Amino acid sequence: MPETRTRNYLCHGLPKAPRSTSWTPPAPPPKLSKWECATSFNPGGDPAGELDNTCLDSETMEYVAGMRNPGSATLGIRPDPDSASHITMFALSRMDPSPVIEWAVGWSDGTAAPTYGSPVDAVTVDAGGTGYTSPTVTFSAPEDPNGTTATGVATVDAGVITAITITDPGSGYQAAPTVTITGTGTGATASASTRHRRAWYTRDTRTWTTMQVTSPTVPVRLPGERPRSPVIVIKRIPAASTG
Repeated sequence: MPETRTRNYLCHGLPKAPRSTSWTPPAPPPKLSKWECATSFNPGGDPAGELDNTCLDSETMEYVAGMRNPGSATLGIRPDPDSASHITMFALSRMDPSPVIEWAVGWSDGTAAPTYGSPVDAVTVDAGGTGYTSPTVTFSAPEDPNGTTATGVATVDAGVITAITITDPGSGYQAAPTVTITGTGTGATASASTRHRRAWYTRDTRTWTTMQVTSPTVPVRLPGERPRSPVIVIKRIPAASTG
């Protein structure tokens, strides 16, 4: 079993602009932050409630599982005003309404960083072009610097590109990448699409704990106060409600 030493990453959005009667600005893309100097971590849980299902003629009490109750996770820290991640978490704790934060904890059996975004879901050939023999398909890089670039190969029939097959969907895309087709032919174009819902992409070379949390409670270290090890308390969102 891996050691309990962990690396914490959180993905958070920015506060939404006030709703307008005529136009609502789009939400900005989420930001991935690495948590600095955690001293402890307890993921907590989201246990299911119990619903009494006992009949009048039953000899023992009978229960069925109900909805899951949001539990609390705790993260030990030494508050540092010079730490960008500590300031970020404090700012998130002051938001109203409280934001939903995606949290990923990487165990000490690996070093890979997670990415947050979407893989490429599909590629559509908009124009097949002419004269192609062995074309090369290239996707633009993802916005997440820790993401991976998608790859694909083209199917050619009588010099015309008829389809593009995704060989690696990549990760970390905030928007659909640009598809470029090069080779001996001319005139072929294609467009890519990504999955609608962004999510964590965690590599199999490391053990991960991921969850959605909200309502962080962050302790404040006063000027001149001795360093201490308080905890941040965050409410878990039950897994059954994350979609």
